[in-house]
Amino acid sequence: MSSFLFKWLTIAFAGVLLSSMVSMVGAFFGWMGNELRDLLLLQALLVPVAIAAAVSSVVVLTRRYGHRHVFKTLWAGLPGWLVFFVVLSLSLVLIAELSFILVQRHTGDIRPLAEHIPAAAAFFSSIALAACYVVLRLEEEGAGPPDAN
Repeated sequence: MSSFLFKWLTIAFAGVLLSSMVSMVGAFFGWMGNELRDLLLLQALLVPVAIAAAVSSVVVLTRRYGHRHVFKTLWAGLPGWLVFFVVLSLSLVLIAELSFILVQRHTGDIRPLAEHIPAAAAFFSSIALAACYVVLRLEEEGAGPPDAN
């Protein structure tokens, strides 16, 4: 049951991450009207879900491997392509936030808070994606933790 849940959470957070990238571009170009309203609402609702999924993944790993080996297990369970993908998405989040700060300073207009929702959704969903993937991978293998030396 748990591997089924983490499989769908992993797929869902990958979709949220991709939709966040699209809505970040939309927010930067000023498409914050009715075009993205529903997507932004969905992303705002999924931020706490992503936080809860990441925390529950850490709790599952803590119960299984002990609190001393949680972050070693997380790091050892992440494949290189996923580390690259998460670092790339977190870099895009940083660039998006810096561009909003730059535009706000240059124009003097205070930007609406809704423009930051896609970046927050991308940040938390990328962390949750990585954590859920590690739990899924370890549960499918059914073995002990990966070599975390």
